[in-house]
Amino acid sequence: MTYQKKRRLILKLATAALSVIGLGFGPGLVSANAATVENLGTFRFWTAWKGDDNSGIMCYISSQPQETQPANVNRDPIHFLVVNRKGLGTLNEVQTLVG
Repeated sequence: MTYQKKRRLILKLATAALSVIGLGFGPGLVSANAATVENLGTFRFWTAWKGDDNSGIMCYISSQPQETQPANVNRDPIHFLVVNRKGLGTLNEVQTLVG
């Protein structure tokens, strides 16, 4: 998978994860604005993102495992996220998307 395809996939998964996170707090929290996510950059194995929804600004980092075992298993990508949502007062909320 090329670097650009991988980054687009991460953005789609992170946006989906934010929707799931929002649904966990009650209906109607996530709006179309949740899709407006800005990539702030990649630092080692983590990518930083900034976005907003009805509750306000959110920032999060996402990463994928560098290696999975067994290697021959066909699975969707695995992602880890750490989310801060200022409007809800949540800090360092850990999310896992298991492939």
